[in-house]
Amino acid sequence: MARRKLHRADVAELLGINPDSLGRAKLPERDGTDVEGSHARPYWWSTTIDAWLAARPGKGWRAGRPGPHPKTAAAGPEETSDPAAPTPRRKIKPAR
Repeated sequence: MARRKLHRADVAELLGINPDSLGRAKLPERDGTDVEGSHARPYWWSTTIDAWLAARPGKGWRAGRPGPHPKTAAAGPEETSDPAAPTPRRKIKPAR
């Protein structure tokens, strides 16, 4: 694949998000800046963005929480073996 210069709108399109949402994303260091008159536009090479995407953690991972989610880790094997299985009901004690 040929190396392409990507501006913020291009990166947002690649990620499938609104360009205004890029402020929340922790993008890699920019590769350079295009200066057009009084406007400066950061850019990244497509190879930089591809490497950054490959190194990102998967969906659902949050910083500050090493390892699996506590609820998932605490679940027994019978609860995680079949996701389609009905959830076990709590036993109700008969009234006296």
